[in-house]
Amino acid sequence: MQSNLIDEYYLSIMPIVLGDGIMLFDQIAPSQKLKLLQTKTYNGIVDLHYVKC
Repeated sequence: MQSNLIDEYYLSIMPIVLGDGIMLFDQIAPSQKLKLLQTKTYNGIVDLHYVKC
């Protein structure tokens, strides 16, 4: 992310409580604008597909 080499992001959200949660991208890069392309849901899991704007 710091070198601006990632064009697409695939993230999965799972319904598990982990206390305060886990920071996925904690202070490693400035904010980026993303466009949501697709969502899929199955067995309580949500898959998200984003591309960089």
